[in-house]
Amino acid sequence: MKDGKKYNDATSAYFKTDADFLQNYWKDRDPRFNKSVVWNGKPYAVSGKAEKRQYTALGVAHELDDYGINPKAQINSTNLDRYTGFFVLKNSLLRLKQAEVQQYDVDFVLMRFAEVMLNYAETANETGRIAEALDMLKQLRQRAGIEPGTNGNYGITATTREQMREAILNERNIELCFEGQRFWDLRRLRMLDRLNNITKWGVEAIAINADGTEMAISEARNKANLNQLTEANFKYSLLQCPAPV
Repeated sequence: MKDGKKYNDATSAYFKTDADFLQNYWKDRDPRFNKSVVWNGKPYAVSGKAEKRQYTALGVAHELDDYGINPKAQINSTNLDRYTGFFVLKNSLLRLKQAEVQQYDVDFVLMRFAEVMLNYAETANETGRIAEALDMLKQLRQRAGIEPGTNGNYGITATTREQMREAILNERNIELCFEGQRFWDLRRLRMLDRLNNITKWGVEAIAINADGTEMAISEARNKANLNQLTEANFKYSLLQCPAPV
């Protein structure tokens, strides 16, 4: 969250229950979430269209973007085995016009300064210099725009080598998301077993009226075409991904 703590941390200024978080998952987040992920109803100014929003609701979004099983849509999404209701924003050049997308070159990033700092933090921690490791994480979170908190630790509570190791691994997962690092981090640390028996979940969005009742699909589609529906105009539920057979 914005204070560097998890949403369900009781000490967080942005504490949310699981149920509340699901219905408001885009609020009060670490700024890197907004810069990395596209979600249902988010402003998504592709091709310079400042008013455009991205939708994923079944029967409302374009068939290439939809996600969900809402029976009232009277259509089946073909994306349940490959999408989660979210898209990658990181390293996207939204200013490109549609005709430019297929022919534009983007340099491949071999290493960012943030990764250098994270490597430094990991090395410092494993050689007993926990204070140096903490300083690297604090600098990264300060740069990201996370609130420092009353103790100036940006939500970091690690005080031992083991705790700092986990904090660094978590920070790598956030800072380097969608950059091809997570698998190799878990493999080199012999932690791939953490993925055993883990279920992946997607988030379905269904448009609702002000009183919480479901909005007619036709009305929702018309409003979405005009970019009039925000994130708060939907209710959200979890779906297993890939869809169980």
